[in-house]
Amino acid sequence: MARQHWQIQRNPATKKLLNQLTKKVKIALQNHRVSSCNNYLSNMHPGDTNLWKASKILLNQEINTIPPLCKDNQLVTSDAKKCNVFSEMLFNTFSVNQISNTNNNRRVLNFLDLPDYSVQKPMVHVTPNEIKLIIKKLPNKKAPGNDRITNIMFKNLPAIDENEKNTEASFILSYNIARAGKPHTIAESLIKPSLIEVVSCILGDDAGKKVAAVQYSNNTISDRIHKISDHIEDEFVFRLINCNQFSLQMDESTDVFGLSILIVFARYAHQKTIQEGLLICESLETHTTGEDIFEVVNKYIKKRKFHGKNVCMHGRCCCNGWKDKRCNN
Repeated sequence: MARQHWQIQRNPATKKLLNQLTKKVKIALQNHRVSSCNNYLSNMHPGDTNLWKASKILLNQEINTIPPLCKDNQLVTSDAKKCNVFSEMLFNTFSVNQISNTNNNRRVLNFLDLPDYSVQKPMVHVTPNEIKLIIKKLPNKKAPGNDRITNIMFKNLPAIDENEKNTEASFILSYNIARAGKPHTIAESLIKPSLIEVVSCILGDDAGKKVAAVQYSNNTISDRIHKISDHIEDEFVFRLINCNQFSLQMDESTDVFGLSILIVFARYAHQKTIQEGLLICESLETHTTGEDIFEVVNKYIKKRKFHGKNVCMHGRCCCNGWKDKRCNN
């Protein structure tokens, strides 16, 4: 009765009462078995035949053993032969039901085609620490699933430590500083103390110490920005190398010191869309003739190994297999 109430109500008080009653029943059964055994032993006398009967019952107990597998009065030992015998037995015992009910089949198919209008419960938010605790409590001896990944493998997976998080946060900060065009010293002089004070006020001193562990120095921010720039350039060049063809559009400009600057934009196809980006921005030290511009662009293309690509430079010349041709544009 208590179990039925617990299954219906799911009340913690009912569960507590059920556990108490279950414990009392187990203790009563154990006491009954012990008292029955004591009474049986106390009623036995050496002069009677009780000891002989008890010994005979213990010695003559039947042991259930699986008989060996035989076929045609021959013992089957190998695994392959056992599988064949077992498959023949199943084939002879069971047969396919030849009678089919079309109405039931149609009804099942119609039910499967119905849309699912059930309300899906939202996923419960789980923190990384809770996931670590769940993985830590997994039993080591549990058999793996279809992916053959054991719980010991889960426990030995490399975890993201604080140093990696601090490095990632430093890269994010450097990227935002570069986008805003602010000086690199602003991270250590303004952003670091402000972040520490705000985080310590809202989340506590422990969180403030973690924020203080992020690298904010001028040299570090400068190095991070250069690495981000190199990564963006490498990704851009990788897209150009893997596309079928791309075009280059050039422009000349002059800076505040009167130095000529060559700016080259690349236009290419990526994921069914036409995209463009800045590829080259270098100064022309001597002249700004078409030959000098071509040499700068050709040097960069050879450096980046655009072998066998169709490159069109608008208004100047075309390189197809590194042979100069006139462009029709």
